[in-house]
Amino acid sequence: MFSDEATIIDSNQESKYVTSNDEPPRNNKKWLFLIAGISLLVIVGLVIFIIIQKKEAKIDPIVINENDEVENVAPENATLPNLNGEGENDDTDTEYSNLSDAQIEYLSFSDFYKPIKDDINLNIDDYELPLNVKIDGMNYYDLSRKINLDPVIDDLNNDGFAILENPWLNEANDFYSLYSRLEERQIPFLITSDFLVYYQQNMFKQVFKGIEETVFYDNLWRINKELYEISKNRYESRLAAIGNVNDAILEGQRMEMAFFAVSLELLKPAPDQIAIKGAIEDKTKFTEGDVETFYFNPPPYLRDDVLREVQLIRAARETAKSPNLLYVRDYKEFSVPTDYRSDAKLNNFYLASTWLNSLFPLEYNNGNCSDCLLDQEDWRLSMIAASLISTDFSNRDSLKGGWAMIYKLMAFFQGLREEIDYVDFRDALIAVFDKDYDIEVLFDDKNPEAMDNLDKLKEELLAYNFSEIRGAIDKNNLANKRLLGFKMLTGPYWPNDYIFKRLTYPAVGNYIGTKVGDSNLTACEISNQIVRCNGFSLDIANLVIPLDNNEVFIENASYLNYQREATILKDQIDRDGMWHTSNYWTTISQMNKMISDKKKMPIFAQSSKWEKREINSAVSAWANLQLPLDELSLTPVFEGQTLGEYFNYGENAYVEPNLDLVNELLATNQMVSEMFHALNLNRETNLAAQVMRAVDEDLNMIRDIIKKELRGEKLNEKDGQNIRDFAMKFQVSQSSINDNVLKFNSQARRGLELDLRRLKLLAIVHQQEGQKIIVIGPIWDYQEKR
Repeated sequence: MFSDEATIIDSNQESKYVTSNDEPPRNNKKWLFLIAGISLLVIVGLVIFIIIQKKEAKIDPIVINENDEVENVAPENATLPNLNGEGENDDTDTEYSNLSDAQIEYLSFSDFYKPIKDDINLNIDDYELPLNVKIDGMNYYDLSRKINLDPVIDDLNNDGFAILENPWLNEANDFYSLYSRLEERQIPFLITSDFLVYYQQNMFKQVFKGIEETVFYDNLWRINKELYEISKNRYESRLAAIGNVNDAILEGQRMEMAFFAVSLELLKPAPDQIAIKGAIEDKTKFTEGDVETFYFNPPPYLRDDVLREVQLIRAARETAKSPNLLYVRDYKEFSVPTDYRSDAKLNNFYLASTWLNSLFPLEYNNGNCSDCLLDQEDWRLSMIAASLISTDFSNRDSLKGGWAMIYKLMAFFQGLREEIDYVDFRDALIAVFDKDYDIEVLFDDKNPEAMDNLDKLKEELLAYNFSEIRGAIDKNNLANKRLLGFKMLTGPYWPNDYIFKRLTYPAVGNYIGTKVGDSNLTACEISNQIVRCNGFSLDIANLVIPLDNNEVFIENASYLNYQREATILKDQIDRDGMWHTSNYWTTISQMNKMISDKKKMPIFAQSSKWEKREINSAVSAWANLQLPLDELSLTPVFEGQTLGEYFNYGENAYVEPNLDLVNELLATNQMVSEMFHALNLNRETNLAAQVMRAVDEDLNMIRDIIKKELRGEKLNEKDGQNIRDFAMKFQVSQSSINDNVLKFNSQARRGLELDLRRLKLLAIVHQQEGQKIIVIGPIWDYQEKR
């Protein structure tokens, strides 16, 4: 946590970085030229020396036959691209590459979704159940000496698959470390559907985090700086014209200016975030170059209020009156998540974006809203500031592309609530006052209709309706009046609360079962009645997966109006066009594909037990989406495996053959990549595109292997190597395992807790050329309790 003093620069520090009130710091040019000249002479001398040495000690080039395979091995200490570096720009033209900012404004990720389907002639090399795995399993005894199969022999015999406890729980409890343990023990790999979904989700999280750190940070700085300069010039012009008098327009202009000044102060390097000259690269620090690039110093007349606001924000402890927005707020909302604190730019971006989520209220404190945030006098200043912000932004086409990149990617990857934004506010101004409106005339103290004009604008904005499932605040609830208003950047939002609210008391009525069962996670007693007090994970699964035969779901859906409300909810999702509009709805769509089509699967996937396991994986995918990123690094070169040992088990590797799921993952990847092109993201950072291409290549490789499995073709040595490389490519360098718990409120005494801190192992018996082979891979161990 940052100290209160983090933003205040003392005189010594300030003199180091500040040369004037408006210009960034500069070094002494004479010294720079002198040092540069000396350095150039040294470099030239070194280059000449190296050329001479190379001529004297020439090495014959290595000739590679085009038919030879070159192993792509990660060097020791290699790391996953963090999306900070420079890459070749990918300016590949598509039909969406040169859209105007106005066209980009209306683009959605779902516009690029194209399902992938395969017409494949199934010829699965299969067997009949039951088995005698000790006799039939080609590698049973070898495997049983490496991992205890005794508890699951009956399951393997009767079902062709089994779920094992993780025997290395304390040492290996993430997907990559478990595959590493399997590798060490020469146990044939199973690439599970759980791992494939986890892999894509984590790569998406990695890409988004890198975009936040680079593209978002830079764009947010540029947007705020330009809007700040506009508002500063306007304020100072009026101040010079009328003097420092009590004037609503002047104060509204000052509030707008302060709003952007606080954002810039939060974005810029704080004193304790600046690296010592000559220090090694440290992501928790800004470089000297950053200090110059992201320089900002608020003017003296604004400085105290801005720095006091920033102190409150960085401390994130108090409930206090905002010095600039003039209402009391809880500054604990600015507490920076753990995965943002380890990077200086991400830390500051989080604070600034949270500040931009600040509310400019539509209602003021009166008899109809006794707990509204502002009195009428301060409310008019806030409404004037909001009018100026929305107008300034709407009139700057040069800023809209960068802003669209920020909010569209944030809306997809982390979710944003649908509320009044700058476009809505500007449209309301035009609707009420025509397109040539003049804020300084409409709301001027000298205009006798100023308050009436503000009320008209308020009523127009209150008439805006948004979709509840997209996060709209319920205007019919009087308690929500204080929450209605304009936000430059709307707040984070996933629709869990809305879905669960629709499926709990009082909407769904009383419990209609004979007796509340042990598997019931939703019932509680209110007013001597058994009612549904919270939702649970299968409510989400039920949106896309038929659960008519699932006993746990049936018990937790045994309420008077549950089926009616669930049907209404499904219809609303379809009507509002939610699918693929965000990562949340994309994941729920994928959940449907995680339940495999039995007609396209081997014998081990035909039982109700297998479907139960798939449902568990599906709800795990929904939960994992909402958990923090696992930081990855490339796995160092593996040296402990001899060639002979590898061939003994590597070519027996297998991929869970759910082709529909892999096609859905590929379609999702391609959808996101196309949107990146449309937003021109690849012109700002090509590394995001590089990661997306790598994911696409991996998924296509997996898809090709699954097709071979479904056609009954033998996997060859290269397939086995590809499976091994895919599972072993990364290692978790910073795990979020202790944070892998989601909590939801309940009307019951205890809330619902979803736990993904542990993994289990899935063992499958598959057949290849008549031989039955046991393979093992990690799956989520999803736990839910109250």
